[in-house]
Amino acid sequence: MSLKLKSKNLLSHWGNWALGHPFTIVVLIVMLAGGALQYTGNNLSVNTDTTELIAPDAPFQQNRRKVEKLFAQDTHTLLLVLESETPELTKAATSRLERLLSANKDLIKSVYAPNDTEFFHRNGLLYLENNDLQTVSNSLSQAQPFIGRISQEPDLNGFFSVFEDALG
Repeated sequence: MSLKLKSKNLLSHWGNWALGHPFTIVVLIVMLAGGALQYTGNNLSVNTDTTELIAPDAPFQQNRRKVEKLFAQDTHTLLLVLESETPELTKAATSRLERLLSANKDLIKSVYAPNDTEFFHRNGLLYLENNDLQTVSNSLSQAQPFIGRISQEPDLNGFFSVFEDALG
């Protein structure tokens, strides 16, 4: 008997048996699917930590670990950058976001707005783009005579005299 004939007979007998025992086949398929599902759940996982996707002995990985060790307070930090059409809208959005995030104490340990510190109030111009810095510089040089007069007369009378000169 040839191999082709033997396999045809075997498949024919198996098919006839399967047709005669449908409940057994369904139970067997459910058990195999359950076993495959359990095996998959126990043995298949996805590591989403991007730092572990590349060899840990790579030079930049070693440098990353050194930075994390030196700046441990920043390891689990999320940095958000807010932009809007005007500085006032940005400040309002920052304050609102800071208030909302601060209210969620169980998930967020602390909230910090770096642009609202004494350092940035004193040195904020250092962080402007060159074009923006030039615009501010030009505006300040045009307003310098008015600023000088207001600083000499910081009362309402001084303000209105400058205002009068600006309109006239």
